[in-house]
Amino acid sequence: MIFQKYIACMVFCCFLLQVGTAQNKLNFSMKAGLLSGDQVVASKNIATKDNGSGSSLAQSSGMVALSFNVPVYKSFRLGAEVGVNTFNQFMDKTFNFTAAGGNSSVKYLGYYRINQAYLAIVPEYRIRPWLFINAGAGYYNDFNSSFTNGTRIGFDIFSEDITGWSYKRFNAVGYFAGAGICPNITNQLALLVEFRYVGSPASTDSPDQIGIGYQALGFNIGLQYKPR
Repeated sequence: MIFQKYIACMVFCCFLLQVGTAQNKLNFSMKAGLLSGDQVVASKNIATKDNGSGSSLAQSSGMVALSFNVPVYKSFRLGAEVGVNTFNQFMDKTFNFTAAGGNSSVKYLGYYRINQAYLAIVPEYRIRPWLFINAGAGYYNDFNSSFTNGTRIGFDIFSEDITGWSYKRFNAVGYFAGAGICPNITNQLALLVEFRYVGSPASTDSPDQIGIGYQALGFNIGLQYKPR
């Protein structure tokens, strides 16, 4: 099923590329940026208490991406974006488990990293030739989601190394919304600067498991092929 989705998206992208090249109005971008935000935890039967986890740009959260779009109607454009997101944050959370034998609490301390590849469909509106707003949604797949280092501490006084433990998302979806500028610096090349809100929801299908996602603000900079 996932393979079929990839094929459908690639066919659609190739169609847009062919149309855009024929009209010589294709815009193609290469960009990289930083992410800063918060973890999102999901579970059906587990209550979560946040004990002050925080994020900082020094923790190397960011993205790299390639994107393109073509005009479809007046100032509206449609395109696609493929890239890699990395979100890294220190986790300091207490999980309260409810079971038939009683309740228990466990604290998780450590750095949790989410590495994901994504493919999104992106509609865009050009307010000016150099000013735009856009949004995107698509397939966000965690290819590596785990603690890079960490400790699990039980309140019956036990401690366990959890480096490598993973709380992968079951629904590989994500989205973003943003705005930016793309002023030309030559006849065919523009500087690209954009700000985004990015969401990668946490989800789990099991009442005994924990899902980890994130929501973040992003700042990207790059170059765009944009013939005048």
